[in-house]
Amino acid sequence: MWIKRTGEGREGLAAVEFALVLPLFVVLLFVLVEGANALAMRQALVSASREAARLVLREGDSAQVQNLVDSLTTGMPGESPRATVSVDSAAQTVTVQVDYDYHSFYTDESFEQMFGTDPLVLSAATTMPFP
Repeated sequence: MWIKRTGEGREGLAAVEFALVLPLFVVLLFVLVEGANALAMRQALVSASREAARLVLREGDSAQVQNLVDSLTTGMPGESPRATVSVDSAAQTVTVQVDYDYHSFYTDESFEQMFGTDPLVLSAATTMPFP
């Protein structure tokens, strides 16, 4: 009389499944952290461009825009973001664009240094009308 045993030959199955799925979860975790970091950097650029546009409208001069952008983005790794101001007198608007060569959360290197490609540039622009 043969007795059928359940679960025979499955002693290491959970460990094998875990070993197969773990790398996918680790990659997913790294991508999520990097994406959250990129969104935080982009939000800092949006705030800096908005405040810089307000400064130009208040002061009527763009001389202090780069200093303001630098002070609002002090925690960002790498080079400071670049701010450009353009005034459209026909449309009665001022536009401030802030560009930043993104640096990975995990290293101090830019994507250009890591992969030998063009840098990943995050940009934010704010356009406000003259009062």
